Amino acid sequence: METIADRKANATLEPPPYRKRSDLIAEEIKRWVVDQEKVPGERLPQEKQLMELFSASKGVVREALKSLEVQGLIQMSTGPGGGATLCEVPSGRALALLANYFYFKPFPAADLYELSKVVEPALAARAVGSLTEEQLAELEETVRTCGQPAENLETIRQQRMAEVRFHEIIAEACPNIFMSFTGKFLNILFYDYISFNKIPEFLPSQEEFRQLNYAAHKKILKGLKDKDQKAVQADMKNHLEELEKFVKELDLSIEKKLLYL
Repeated sequence: METIADRKANATLEPPPYRKRSDLIAEEIKRWVVDQEKVPGERLPQEKQLMELFSASKGVVREALKSLEVQGLIQMSTGPGGGATLCEVPSGRALALLANYFYFKPFPAADLYELSKVVEPALAARAVGSLTEEQLAELEETVRTCGQPAENLETIRQQRMAEVRFHEIIAEACPNIFMSFTGKFLNILFYDYISFNKIPEFLPSQEEFRQLNYAAHKKILKGLKDKDQKAVQADMKNHLEELEKFVKELDLSIEKKLLYL
């Protein structure tokens, strides 16, 4: 039986956040899909059936379906025989939506490297033995791309993309789906964060950054080819620690330089 004290305590609790009826129906549809063991490519019931199944109006069901379509879980088709078909969400779409969370949330490089130093060395070690010949060849190509000093800003951009792609390939090869997804997400954030072509005066730093990545990637690639998990994990950890130090120093130098521009 509820006491006065309980009632007072409950009164201080925040009310649950408001959720639209259509959002609740969308969640119900997802649960129904799991319960029914549906798979990508299968069709959802027609609109009228969904209205009956979830005791919802036509407008609410349509809004719920639109929400699921935006999430990438279904594809809608019109005309006779049209409706909703279940889809497997592409990783690129999921990663892009997740990255949007940080769009208005600036973060220090230290936070990103703190997580990366935990995830990427273990991820790289798990990828050992799982890389295909095509992936190893692409890794070699990314290393070659960064093998010579850049002559212009476009070459710098290509080298930065190749450096990020090196880490992406390793993440893609990792057989642990959660580590792989996290690695891919980190690469998106790194690519967005590390942009050294804003101020041409800092081109010498670009060259130092290229050399740092080139030497480390060559070493990591050798370990991957030799299938040496311990070496790959240690080399990746050292690589990220060096990058963290470099980026922190560069940020500081840019801040000091900008004081006198």
